[in-house]
Amino acid sequence: MGMLLLISPPGYGKTTLMEYVANRLGLTFMKINGPAIGHRITSRPGRSPQRQPARS
Repeated sequence: MGMLLLISPPGYGKTTLMEYVANRLGLTFMKINGPAIGHRITSRPGRSPQRQPARS
């Protein structure tokens, strides 16, 4: 199973391009929201996420 990660600012058409390519090749396209995944990893169930003290 191969994966491809595209990184660029919002609005450059990454999702649209990959949906088109996946459709043409008969592949499954999965949209993953990176910040949402990171939030699930760093937060603990029943507790608010830990805040780090500001650095001087």
